[in-house]
Amino acid sequence: MSTTGLHTLKAVAWRGVSELKERLADIRALLGNLVDDTPVEANSRLTMPARRASVLVVDDGPVNLMLAKQVLDKLGLEVTAVDSGEKALACQQQQHFDLVFMDIFMPEMDGLEASRRWRKYEQAQQLDSSILVALTANADGAGRERCLQAGMNDLLAKPYQPESLISRVVAWFPDEHFPDEPNEALTP
Repeated sequence: MSTTGLHTLKAVAWRGVSELKERLADIRALLGNLVDDTPVEANSRLTMPARRASVLVVDDGPVNLMLAKQVLDKLGLEVTAVDSGEKALACQQQQHFDLVFMDIFMPEMDGLEASRRWRKYEQAQQLDSSILVALTANADGAGRERCLQAGMNDLLAKPYQPESLISRVVAWFPDEHFPDEPNEALTP
């Protein structure tokens, strides 16, 4: 095997190991969250929204998808959950989403490519821009820069806690009002 072939093989193997580590960390954190009854302190007065913001969660990890959908549903948001970049783009053609949480490491079409295509479609159709938030374990400077270059607005490091997901929603929709008891959004 040539040196170039060996380097390519090592790079592919390393990416597979990195993705596996990310998935295992996600599962560990999410399973811990399902049994964690620690209350989350509210920093602001929260009441029910007049209009439900629409959120799309894109993640090929079924546990991540289930937990994120459950937490966001309990906030009173209109939540759609899909497990691939291709399905996310199909959803985009059916309705507008105010906020999209996009996993970066997915088979077939990764989150970066899905985000580039998302932005291209918005431009071509002259649509309002959705807020795209990357979900990734690569939250370092280079990872953040790749996400921003792909058209994403923000990044949430994985594994994340439910309160981090809620904080991100509140940060992007500061004028929205959510349930009086934010702990309800964290209770399975």
